[in-house]
Amino acid sequence: MAPPCILITGANKGIGLALVRRCLKRAPDVLVVLACRSQSRGVAAIEGLVKEDPGWGPRTFLIECDTSSDDSVKKAAKELSQADAKFQKLSAIVNNAGVAYGSTKDILNVNVLGPKRVDDAFLPFLDMDAPGKPRIVQMSSGAAVRCVQSSSPDRRKQFMDTETTTWDAIVSVVDMVANDGELTKKELKKKHGIGAMKGVSDTAYGLSKALLNLYTAMRAKECGDKVRVNACSPGAIATDLFNSSAMAFIMRRIMSSPDAGTKSSLMLLFEEGDGGTGQFYHKTGQRRDFDKY
Repeated sequence: MAPPCILITGANKGIGLALVRRCLKRAPDVLVVLACRSQSRGVAAIEGLVKEDPGWGPRTFLIECDTSSDDSVKKAAKELSQADAKFQKLSAIVNNAGVAYGSTKDILNVNVLGPKRVDDAFLPFLDMDAPGKPRIVQMSSGAAVRCVQSSSPDRRKQFMDTETTTWDAIVSVVDMVANDGELTKKELKKKHGIGAMKGVSDTAYGLSKALLNLYTAMRAKECGDKVRVNACSPGAIATDLFNSSAMAFIMRRIMSSPDAGTKSSLMLLFEEGDGGTGQFYHKTGQRRDFDKY
């Protein structure tokens, strides 16, 4: 039986790198593909891992992958197809790469369209004979729940429509908001009925994660019982996502480490949990509704 091989985007720092380390420690046969936007930072991350444990070197493979770019993701998939055969049979994909600050268009592109690009490109690499079914894990956020909770009744219904939603419907919301400039939270609610998390998050961050959860449900229905597809929150973690405001600086002092943010994703990767698919999981590994955290 082929050893488990896990592809992780945004793997050179923060929760991504912590998850790489946890996966390598999990069992001696686990392999990890680090998909990093920066080749040099990816190399540095692997060098650091090898210093920690020289045996991890042969168990890691680096591909350059900017999830905001169709061409980059397709190129990364081609690169993986030319790698050692042991890295080409994936047991799981983790869409960890994400951004919390920047333009609304960029946030929605990376956090919503990015995971779809990655899943489309790397689904053919999933080993359908993997024990426990192959898995896709989307790194979401409690901000998704707060977006749904504070949205208008019609929007809330849309964000909860896990049975009939389509990718076109999700993209229509992305395009509507991305093409409407940089709205304030009040303007977003007034014009489009979309709520936003209070505090450190930019206007579009909670929306991007609410749409990611909805996409997760949609992808799970497409995959049926062949692949388990779920989203999870890592919790309030001190990463580069929270580097852009005075409030964020204060929040970072009370946040958990990136390593602590791997609990829910590790559960979805290695354990049966409740066996669900198309679901959203709390940082503790417990399932939550899309509008209840």
